[in-house]
Amino acid sequence: MQPVFLKVCQVGQLLYRATKQAITPPSINPKDLRVKEVRTLLNYPLDLVKEWLHSRNVTSPSELDTTKIDELVKTMCFAWAGNKFEHPNHAANSYQKHVIDAVLRGVSEMEAIQAWMEGALAQLPELN
Repeated sequence: MQPVFLKVCQVGQLLYRATKQAITPPSINPKDLRVKEVRTLLNYPLDLVKEWLHSRNVTSPSELDTTKIDELVKTMCFAWAGNKFEHPNHAANSYQKHVIDAVLRGVSEMEAIQAWMEGALAQLPELN
């Protein structure tokens, strides 16, 4: 009887290990992750990201160089800011000051974008 019990435990352990490995997602490319995180934060439609990528003849952000990823992030941020600033130049200046400059100072991009969004929302007349 004891060998049967050991076999059951061993099988259970093997199933656990197999399940654990199956659940672990494959590592995601840092460029893909960057775009996904920003897109999610901004609630930017995935279809628009795919359309933007298609217009550059690629299927994923990992196929682009960093300057193109920067351009995509900026595009998503400006789309979000579209109705939050009185003039497009205000959005561009605010983005430069609160996101780009903050990242250059060492703030994480996600923290900088979130702070920029919060600042923009705080200045909206209907929220004050």
